[in-house]
Amino acid sequence: ASNNQSSPVPLPSSPSQSASDYFDSGLKKYDQGDFQGAIGDYSEAIRLNPGYADAYYNRGIAKNDLNDYQGAIADYNQAIGLKSDYTNAYLNRGNAKDSLGDSQGAIADYNQALGLKPDYAIAYYNRGISNNKLGNRQNAISDYNEAIRIDPNYTNAYYNRGIVKDELKDYQGAISDYSEAIRIDPNYTNAYYNRGIVKDTLGDSQGAISDYTETIRIDPEYANAYYNRGNTYELLNENSKAIADFKNAALLYKKNEDTTWFNKASQRIRTLEQNISQGEQTGTSSGVATIYDPPSNIRVRPNGRILCSVPTKGALISIQGQEGKWYRTDHCGSPGFIHRSQVRF
Repeated sequence: ASNNQSSPVPLPSSPSQSASDYFDSGLKKYDQGDFQGAIGDYSEAIRLNPGYADAYYNRGIAKNDLNDYQGAIADYNQAIGLKSDYTNAYLNRGNAKDSLGDSQGAIADYNQALGLKPDYAIAYYNRGISNNKLGNRQNAISDYNEAIRIDPNYTNAYYNRGIVKDELKDYQGAISDYSEAIRIDPNYTNAYYNRGIVKDTLGDSQGAISDYTETIRIDPEYANAYYNRGNTYELLNENSKAIADFKNAALLYKKNEDTTWFNKASQRIRTLEQNISQGEQTGTSSGVATIYDPPSNIRVRPNGRILCSVPTKGALISIQGQEGKWYRTDHCGSPGFIHRSQVRF
């Protein structure tokens, strides 16, 4: 999730009309997406009026949008130096610091903004993002709680809180937050997608398929949703549907020039088609496997291969019919995806 920033301030009254003209021109160019042109005009406004705090602030926003975070910070510093209670400048300087990996510095700026404006929902939200990056998940949840308290329809705050709850293995809480985000914004594709992953984790394969399907309905080019739905269909032994989804995913990965995932989807297709041609009932279990660390849903095949519904590395499992024997899996997938793994003795 990306941090929210405040928009450029509108044309203020200025002691220098010429500086105001440049400022106004910069604002128009910014709105048209001409960030370099906007920077040039704001620079002229500053040259003519060196005390023009809003021109520094707006130039900082344009630089930030061009990923010149150090330049943006320098401009926000100037704006704050000229106007010490410039709340939005603290907020946006925090965003730029966070983009540079200085999450602690970002939090300090969000704190300054909140000291000036205690009901600043965006500052709580952005501080939540920085706290989560630092691993302070409970603090992140508290920040998202405050953002939601101030703005009960803050869709992204529900979504991000859901992500943190998922990371804390509060899966039902995550589903609740994703559902609330969807209630507010019925076209929130990422919320459907993430909710599908959590449902997969909990073994609700049909619920997961429903969410991946809704993701695809809203965004037919959401490659990962096809891929994950294919995984879930394979777990359910619905191989023709799984192959169709992996083919759609592969086409989209190729279109997006994502070679890594194109190759993975293509391999899944080849493996499934080979299994079908050999008459292997893909996904049929030789026994029920219980996975203990971390929790996951898996299927064990007669050939010893497993399918797992969440990324798993070194998972400890026990298989019915083989009591007293414990196994660990090799790495199985990466965040948000499902792959095969070998049971390793």
